[in-house]
Amino acid sequence: MIRMFATVAALNAMSGGLGAALLLALGAILPPEEYGTFVLIQMAGQALFCFGADWSNHLLQRYGHEEFLKTGSLQSAIRGRYGILAVSLPAASLVLWLARPWVLPREGAGPVTLAALYAGSLILMAHVQYLLQAIDKITVSVWLPGLSRIVALVCLGGLWASGRLSGSTALAILIAGGALAALAGFWRLRPVLAVPASMRFERSVLWKYSIPIAAVTGLGFVQNWISILLVNKFCSARDTGVFALAQQMVLFTSIGLASTTPILINHFVGRLVDGFDAAAFRNFSMNYLHRMVFAWNFLLMAVLGVARSLFATILDTYAPGARVVEILLPAFGILAISTFLIPVIHVYGLTQHIMWMSFVSIAGNVTVSFWLAPKLGMTGLAWGMAAGILLSSTLYAAIAVRKIGTGLAALLRSLLAACPLAFVCLASAGAASRVWPWLALAVAAAGLYLRLVPPSRAELNDWANRFRRSS
Repeated sequence: MIRMFATVAALNAMSGGLGAALLLALGAILPPEEYGTFVLIQMAGQALFCFGADWSNHLLQRYGHEEFLKTGSLQSAIRGRYGILAVSLPAASLVLWLARPWVLPREGAGPVTLAALYAGSLILMAHVQYLLQAIDKITVSVWLPGLSRIVALVCLGGLWASGRLSGSTALAILIAGGALAALAGFWRLRPVLAVPASMRFERSVLWKYSIPIAAVTGLGFVQNWISILLVNKFCSARDTGVFALAQQMVLFTSIGLASTTPILINHFVGRLVDGFDAAAFRNFSMNYLHRMVFAWNFLLMAVLGVARSLFATILDTYAPGARVVEILLPAFGILAISTFLIPVIHVYGLTQHIMWMSFVSIAGNVTVSFWLAPKLGMTGLAWGMAAGILLSSTLYAAIAVRKIGTGLAALLRSLLAACPLAFVCLASAGAASRVWPWLALAVAAAGLYLRLVPPSRAELNDWANRFRRSS
């Protein structure tokens, strides 16, 4: 398990590094106006991707866990993937079509097509990743984003050498890279592409969960579009490129690394607790997750501390004095840590409460941005985004503790125990030489905590039997 954990984390970090390198290269090659347009279209596509992919992923988790707890079958927990894909793609496309007048006010409707194609390639690749994870192909799954970016970097290098590189061709290459990675994933899925009739899901259950989850992810979609419109309103083309570059650096680092935890949680739970009853499944989640999350947060925050110093230095070459990364990275680090709550929330049937996080995040972001952005430009937008994240994460944790009770409270106490070191790592990251002692301490603490290796299946079954008798 520890080896799998390290492998997935390394592949996620590699993929994030390639994505940041791609953005840095384009920022150095393209003119400021063209680069600003490129990143706006990319942000639009990513917002659409978040709607299409997150809707179906949340829906699969909620529906899948419901079926899993009823039947104890891992196969029944993943059988709705194809139907969910058929629902989410048309819905996401419809939302983009309705929002087209407000997507890119500077550019008209033309770039909307590129944004839609870009989002489509991302959604397709994400769905292939989910299926690969479901059949225990974890390593292949996390390779796909890195593969798409390797292809894109090679093609972009060839076009730049020939003098034919532009923002539109760069987006076309990103679209092609994502589609190629998805096809490579489909090739590995050949044994399970033919879904037998016995694995069809109940449409009534699907639609029952579709409505609240569509509302949840729709709010996330609105939040992304508001960020784009704020950038359009308060930033020049040059600042737009710098702000988007900083945001992507932060996202690739924090969210890319944090995604390791839910991937491994789903993998571990799916393999080892097949057949547990609902109470045992929930108690197992509480007893095991606090160990993994505690150790992982030490490593995550140490990496973010180093990344903050590195990215701030790189960004200075594009916009001297810009402190966007130093504002966004701690906030997104906190958001990344909170992502481990999502599978637990779905297990307890509290999906609708995620909407509160989106409402508060939107309100905080817009309020602070309109207050500070006219004075501080992109720095004010960064403070607005950070305020939205911090407010929503706090409310989200409070709702989770109140609704779920002592099990999650114990989990959050373990998380809070890591916070002092986490913030010290981030605060000391201004000078790289001051980061390494804390990094070494974080790694040592994580290694000590990871001595609690996952128990064997026999031990888990024995634990489950004792739990049932005590119940």
